[in-house]
Amino acid sequence: FAADVDTPADVPAAVAQEPTQDEEPTEDEAPVEDAEPAQEDPAPADEPQQEDTPVEPEQQTADQDMPAVQAEDAAEPEIVDGYYQIKTADDLIWFRTYVNTKDSAASAKLLADIDLGGQVCPITYYVGVFDGQGHVISGLAYTDSNYSESSYGLFCETAKNARVQNVGIAKASVTIYGKHMARYSDVRTAALVGINDGTISNCFVVDSTITVRSRKTPKSGILCGDNRGTIENCYVINSEIHDISNKTYLGGIAGNNTGTIRNVYAIDVKISTTGTANVHPIAAG
Repeated sequence: FAADVDTPADVPAAVAQEPTQDEEPTEDEAPVEDAEPAQEDPAPADEPQQEDTPVEPEQQTADQDMPAVQAEDAAEPEIVDGYYQIKTADDLIWFRTYVNTKDSAASAKLLADIDLGGQVCPITYYVGVFDGQGHVISGLAYTDSNYSESSYGLFCETAKNARVQNVGIAKASVTIYGKHMARYSDVRTAALVGINDGTISNCFVVDSTITVRSRKTPKSGILCGDNRGTIENCYVINSEIHDISNKTYLGGIAGNNTGTIRNVYAIDVKISTTGTANVHPIAAG
């Protein structure tokens, strides 16, 4: 269904040269006689001519599936006043890897809009401060057919002291399904934060799609999957969430809420499910 809620007045807007040909011999130059061109032995008639070995299909697939940015190839972004300065998709991929492998409390600021171009960029567990400064991250894509995690999003899970603020998500596509559907029966999925124990403020999601399939009770939303902290001054516009489950919690701002949600709105949000549904354009649960 679609939800159209009036916008609160005090919600801020996040916002080469050609080769030289041989010259003709002059009259004074005597041509070289009896210089016949060397001939190669022709291949026997019953043997096929050898052709260049084509690239194996597996090699082609591996090359195509490689992410556009390798963390080890990306340079470390500049740090100013304790914040990594994120200017490009390379910077964001580097920051993702750094947080996931070395320092979950690292903080960052966006200095420009970033287009991930369909790349995967999940930060698994976050304790720091991520300030988008009004910029937008677009083209986030995530597909998991094996339920390898219990939560999904740009930030899979944020800790109690974490803050995600002033950032927008546009044209995101998150799809979670697979044969191990009961592995995480209450999988939490969203475009921005899967599980929030911290604070999400002044953020938005637009033109995005979330699709999830679980055998039991997923808690999935468009901005946040499961909110146990605080969400304030946020909105979702022209986005949708689909689920194929027995029972489900789905919402525009959050799929499930046991924390605090205030001063938010959702417009043109479509929610669909084939199971018993607890759905709401803002938050279910």
